[in-house]
Amino acid sequence: MFRVKGEIIKLNPQFKLLLDDKVENFTSFKQGEILASDKNGHEYRVEKEQDAIVFPNNNVPVGQRMAVVIERVLAD
Repeated sequence: MFRVKGEIIKLNPQFKLLLDDKVENFTSFKQGEILASDKNGHEYRVEKEQDAIVFPNNNVPVGQRMAVVIERVLAD
């Protein structure tokens, strides 16, 4: 089971996901890994080991969601 932690929003035209275009949903990342950035120093870093993303997409307008960040939770 997963829960949504947040979203990566496209802050400006240069803000890009630093992922392969073919990255699959539920791909997890290491804590501290940079998932998106621009030349102005804006960046999105993974907060917790094994955080994952779904619906990654660089081709969205400024202000729109580039990816949903999720975390694994234990089932009851």
